[in-house]
Amino acid sequence: MKKKILGFIIFIASAVCMVGCGSSKIEKTEDRDYKVGDYLTYGSYEQDNNKSNGKEPIEWEIICVEDGKALIISKYGLDVKIYDTHKNGSTWETCSLRSWLNNEFLNDNFSDSEKKKIIKTIVTADDNEKFEISGGNDTEDKIFLLSIKEVEQYLTTESSRECIPTEYAKTVSDLFFDNNDDGKDDYECCAWWLRTVGDYNNYASCIWPEDAKDGHYHEIADVAVTDDYCALRPAMWIDISSLVEDSVVENDKTTETEKNDETVTNPNASAEEKYNAAILLMESGKYEEAMKIFDSIFTYKDSYEKSEECKKKAEGNKYDEAIALMDAGKYEEAAEIFKALDPTKYIKELSDCEKGVKYNVALKLVEAGKVEEAYNAFVEISDFKDSKNQLDKLADDYKKKILTKLENSKIGDTFTLGNYGEPIEWIIIDKTEEGCLVLSKKALSYISNIDAKRWENSNLRKWMNDTFYNSAFTDVEKKLILTSKIT
Repeated sequence: MKKKILGFIIFIASAVCMVGCGSSKIEKTEDRDYKVGDYLTYGSYEQDNNKSNGKEPIEWEIICVEDGKALIISKYGLDVKIYDTHKNGSTWETCSLRSWLNNEFLNDNFSDSEKKKIIKTIVTADDNEKFEISGGNDTEDKIFLLSIKEVEQYLTTESSRECIPTEYAKTVSDLFFDNNDDGKDDYECCAWWLRTVGDYNNYASCIWPEDAKDGHYHEIADVAVTDDYCALRPAMWIDISSLVEDSVVENDKTTETEKNDETVTNPNASAEEKYNAAILLMESGKYEEAMKIFDSIFTYKDSYEKSEECKKKAEGNKYDEAIALMDAGKYEEAAEIFKALDPTKYIKELSDCEKGVKYNVALKLVEAGKVEEAYNAFVEISDFKDSKNQLDKLADDYKKKILTKLENSKIGDTFTLGNYGEPIEWIIIDKTEEGCLVLSKKALSYISNIDAKRWENSNLRKWMNDTFYNSAFTDVEKKLILTSKIT
């Protein structure tokens, strides 16, 4: 993994809580029974990587309290997402991660009552002062990432900056840190995104776990916005004035979830009890479990409609899971999910997964120095991701490889050049100082109704030198093909 260190954070212990996101300094550190350092559960998200038991409650740390509201940040790295799908000019305002947090993440993982308590906040677009990079415009968001200033303000200790990824996050992308090149993970914790722009327009800031040589374990760094090895610790302001006291995490208490589980497993539970239990399961994101209960009481109230709603949401979650796997380059796993959902509905996604598998193979061929094989592999998927850029990078080496092979060849040898559904194999049938005369080893197509007796005017000649020539060969390969005078 390649990263750029921006500089060490200076740790300053402070008893003062200050409001980020553009507010003024506040000296109040607690409100009612909530105080900085408390944990509470709010919303739910897949964390244990066991989809069969539904989502798990999200645990949040309170890092500031003021005027009946609290700034909270997730305790764990919940997922791994790229900062932005666009490589240039990324800011918090325009990045795809902001859109995902305030749409899919917000709507799929919080109940309606929970969403009402999340406060829409003016989020400042801090510039990167060190490198004089503009942060763009301020935004209004319910969910956001912390900025560099807010990290320095609220997270003043090493332990507060540690981010341990969930089991699910570990499966989405490689969060493995092996700076010592010993084949072992150096840290239990991982890097996590901040919203501040990096030292270039295609970089964003993050907290990066480092070795202890100079006493700093978690540095501010920046990575490319399309890199997928930074975890997410979402942050938000919530209205705690209306939260019940027991929402703070406490041990040895029977939770509402446990009571709900008892209702679900009770064979003597009434339809109303089952219905209410299913509603709670829906709100916690356990759609498949809720759907089964609604199906068992489908004539009660709107159970049938609720079951259909659960079915759609469960499919939506599976779809999002598959897309996340694709973003992480795990195309085979994503394809299995799309096939399980409906292979006839997700034809494009399955096609992209197939291309993704070939893309990964092509990258490995590049790493192995197999230029020709890599070039031909990227040609097959030239419309996928950055395959065209990869072809441009390989062009010179590929051309040299082909020329060297032809110079050292003899009549009867074979080689590949171009692609017509698959790489085209050619046989050398003559060789002169000017070049080699080659013939395709296989019949490549079938042309009927040749409309002229003379080669000069035939549609076959036109097809070969127009349609076939332009579709089967790249610009680099065309430069290797000589124009010949045909008698």
